[in-house]
Amino acid sequence: MKKNFDIFYTSDTHGKIFPVDYATGQEKKCGLLNIASDIGKTGNTLVIDGGDSLQGTPMLEYYLEHKDSFPYHPVAEAFNDLQLDYYTLGNHDFNFGYDAIRDYVRAMKAECLCANVVDLCGEIPIHRTAIHRLDNGLRIGLTGVVTDFVNVWESEEHLKELAVTDPLEAAMDAYNELAGQCDITVCIYHGGYEEDLATGKKLSDTRENIACEIARMCDFDILLTGHQHMAVEGTSLYGAYTVQPPANAEKYIHLKVAVEVADPEPGDNFEYFGHYSGRNTKWERQNRTKGRGMESGGFTGGSLEDGMHSGEVYGISFDSKLEPVGGRHRDRVFRKLLPLEQKTEQWLDEPVGELREPVLPESKLEIGLHGSKVAALFNQVQLESVTADFSCVGLGNQEIGFGKTVSIRDIYAAYTFANTSEVKEITGAVLKEALEQCARYLELDAEGRPYISDYFMKPKIEHYNYDLYAGLDYAFDIRKPVGERVVRLRKLDGTEILPEESYRLVTSNYRATGTGGYEMIGQCPTVYTGADNVQDLIVDYIRKHKELEIPDNYRFEVIY
Repeated sequence: MKKNFDIFYTSDTHGKIFPVDYATGQEKKCGLLNIASDIGKTGNTLVIDGGDSLQGTPMLEYYLEHKDSFPYHPVAEAFNDLQLDYYTLGNHDFNFGYDAIRDYVRAMKAECLCANVVDLCGEIPIHRTAIHRLDNGLRIGLTGVVTDFVNVWESEEHLKELAVTDPLEAAMDAYNELAGQCDITVCIYHGGYEEDLATGKKLSDTRENIACEIARMCDFDILLTGHQHMAVEGTSLYGAYTVQPPANAEKYIHLKVAVEVADPEPGDNFEYFGHYSGRNTKWERQNRTKGRGMESGGFTGGSLEDGMHSGEVYGISFDSKLEPVGGRHRDRVFRKLLPLEQKTEQWLDEPVGELREPVLPESKLEIGLHGSKVAALFNQVQLESVTADFSCVGLGNQEIGFGKTVSIRDIYAAYTFANTSEVKEITGAVLKEALEQCARYLELDAEGRPYISDYFMKPKIEHYNYDLYAGLDYAFDIRKPVGERVVRLRKLDGTEILPEESYRLVTSNYRATGTGGYEMIGQCPTVYTGADNVQDLIVDYIRKHKELEIPDNYRFEVIY
């Protein structure tokens, strides 16, 4: 007998609730409210989210500043309208501290599964595992885990009431807890793939993303991933079927699962094993073949009681698709949240200042070759907010610019991160090492033309990990080997940067952790931690300058 069920899966929605592009204020086919209208929920359907829901839109920024004015949590309202069943936390959900997570989880009707997050205060209903019985009798065992790089990225203040443990160990423990109690096992992992899914080539030496290791070491039937913002429609991964939707609630995964079961009598003994074969997004797990022990994946076994099991599982097939978000939404929650959205739009359209000349959008290749006026502005904001010799900033993945009149919307579109600033005490040697990492951004093709390196483009596009500096006169020779490309390094007054000399560098709290290949910065002492959001610092800076000119605060050259 074949029993079917569906999973609708979102991840990394980053606060995209309404069908709107906040950079332009125009309608766009995206958002949780529109996804809710797309999904047909039945008793044989699970709706699941992979985290990173509380950060990423101006509406959430506005809500967090004015939450006492609104008698609801907007993200929870949207997910409740989606009829979400289960979700895990993402790393960005920790950005605003314990209270923000507590308020969110308490407002959710869905169950939070995060086996490697421990609430030390006991106020947040986070669970390790769940077993969900579908109308057709199938029992689905679920768990969730989040990358433990939360401990690297987040401030101690945000984590003093929470403990984030090793996700692999938590996933293995959760699998063993579920084994024998369910027909299908699902792991929701807010993390990505450390290997190329086509070739198996190792992509990273860090443990930020360990989906492949989880698939190898556990025996989950389904591995739902996130964090990397990749579009993975569906593939086999070391015996698990895995997917990942792209970010910002513009697409979601529709996964159809067919389970072939027998109809045993109550009291029969059973045990089953498995492997995968197949191509593309349709896979079958059949003939559960003995030989996979519990440590490498293993079997489930036990005895049946009345009403406790749907029958021995003989095979599982999967068919998944990335679905674009439609243009419809249901009215009730849309109207309920509309006052918040309208307040946000009014706030975004507030003009904060004038530029002497507009800044045209800058392509990523042009930025890599010549630097960025937008980065120069952001670096000047950071330099004037603290005492530092140099500043560095990474820009988002989108091409950005400014018109002559600058609004809050323009600033949030250009600086998309909810970062604060930190000052690091570094040496000249550390500065050069960090710049050598930046110098990996460009490579030369066979004709000697520069292009953006795959190092920053695969498996995830990471333009934001290319830093641009102010206060320096520096040059890269990209004809030279990686690690030997910084050929000029001095202050703007011509003073050479000395390897043993100490300097102060202001950067984002994200980069201050050493993330993105900048461990040399992360290992340096922090001498100042700012409390203000960098976006707010930019707003204040532009307001104070009635007619702003882009500062001339760097010299940069690429030789090729």
